[in-house]
Amino acid sequence: MNRPLLPLPPGEGRGEGSHAAPSLACEGRPRCGSGPVRAASLTPALSRRERGKQAGLAFLLALLSGCTLIDQNTFRPGAGTAPVIPPGPPAPVSAAAFPGPPPLLILPAGQPATDSLRAAVAAARARKPGVEFEVVAILPGTPTDEAIRSATLDAAGVARGIVAQGVPQSRVRVLARPEPAATVGDIRVYVR
Repeated sequence: MNRPLLPLPPGEGRGEGSHAAPSLACEGRPRCGSGPVRAASLTPALSRRERGKQAGLAFLLALLSGCTLIDQNTFRPGAGTAPVIPPGPPAPVSAAAFPGPPPLLILPAGQPATDSLRAAVAAARARKPGVEFEVVAILPGTPTDEAIRSATLDAAGVARGIVAQGVPQSRVRVLARPEPAATVGDIRVYVR
């Protein structure tokens, strides 16, 4: 809707009696006046209540623009990051690394039965009265016939020490086994 331009009262405008703006026809009416004209307000006047609402809203927006929203990071920083999982225990060693049960006792080759042999045999018999013993002579590298004979005699001496403690001879076996990875020969006592 077109609103008519209203004439300015005398004394306002570009000077007293100035007629710089052309006079406009007022929608079919005779000329409205001879003075300068001013445009009517294009926005309607707001009530005091509406202006208060707009001022409150502007204040609220200005107040909230500096706020941070509360979320899980407020109370626990780093909540959005992936947790650090410590490495697990090392993988168990395969059974191939240990080809059998560990020996009850390892004695150096060429030494007679000792107190450690007596204590180990007594402890094994206390745990299992019908225990069987296997005395194995370990031969390093590629053994010769003389090395095999010497190691077997050492193992037989250990077997006699076991039998001397009251173990039946039927529960004691004597073996010789070459081990290329071994550097020195020894006597190993196993329980079965």
